[in-house]
Amino acid sequence: MAKSIPLSPRYRVLLAGLFSQLLCIGVARFSYTPLLPVMQQQTWLSDA
Repeated sequence: MAKSIPLSPRYRVLLAGLFSQLLCIGVARFSYTPLLPVMQQQTWLSDA
């Protein structure tokens, strides 16, 4: 039987923060992309 390694509360908080940040960055990346053309039209930004 495999034994699980007990994690201290510090590492649990650290891992939870890391994974939540990665999740938020991933969701924001794909939700922000469709807004770019609208933002370019409203503010007269170029493609550069």
